[in-house]
Amino acid sequence: ITEIMYNPVPGGGLDGDAYEFVELGNTGGGPIDLSGVRLDGGIEYEFPEGTVIEAGAFMVLAIDAAAFAARYPGVPLAGVYARNLSNAGDTFTLAAADGELLREIAFSDAWPWPAEADGMGRSLVPVDESAADDPAEAAYWRASLAPGGSPGRGDEALPSGGQIPGDLNQD
Repeated sequence: ITEIMYNPVPGGGLDGDAYEFVELGNTGGGPIDLSGVRLDGGIEYEFPEGTVIEAGAFMVLAIDAAAFAARYPGVPLAGVYARNLSNAGDTFTLAAADGELLREIAFSDAWPWPAEADGMGRSLVPVDESAADDPAEAAYWRASLAPGGSPGRGDEALPSGGQIPGDLNQD
């Protein structure tokens, strides 16, 4: 899990929850077969048979496909998950098709978690995606550099042109 947008700012006449997303990234050197891999807990999703994430690639799941497409035009969406993440913090797991627990991911809106990700327009991203730290601990995460997060790409800088997502551009 390389990004969590759990308490997005509202926009376009929609509640902020419509803009939630979770991103998975393959930081390894080869493709990973996600067939039957499940996210369970605060959100629920099962990757369909034949789902593969290539090395260096990202996959984004969201709660509302139309809201996501409006805020992040051109960012491919791999699927829509059920349920939604709690704005006060939540826990979900990533499990292999055979049920083996791969990761438990947790976050909170309380200190020492990044306040900028709690309704202030930033997402949670790992401090260092290659680190073996625990994604259930606050020290694993930081606030995204880009307002609106960086779904479908790394969080190094703003997208080309320095623009932030559509309805987050404010005068």
